[in-house]
Amino acid sequence: MEYQVLARKYRPQRFADVAGQDHVTRTLLNALSQNRMLRPEQALDLGVVDVVLDAADYLERSLAWMAAVLGGSITVDREEYGEAEWTSAAERGRLIADMRTHGASPAP
Repeated sequence: MEYQVLARKYRPQRFADVAGQDHVTRTLLNALSQNRMLRPEQALDLGVVDVVLDAADYLERSLAWMAAVLGGSITVDREEYGEAEWTSAAERGRLIADMRTHGASPAP
């Protein structure tokens, strides 16, 4: 049996299954329904991506950026979420998990 990374194994298959990122999924769904792609700058403004890199030397620059983030010389600003947002995301996650297991009782 081939090992599969858990993040890939349990990745949401539908936008409705993504918990806690309503502004992102709504934007992506709107773009897809209008047969449009999100431009990199729009994705950056929405917080979908942390940095936009040129395609010509993407690999080299992305590795350098990642090393700078891990080294602490670049700080990635993220939106702070309050308790209400975390509670809402957790409830939505529980609902999604319950729908996937169809209400089965947990193992002993």
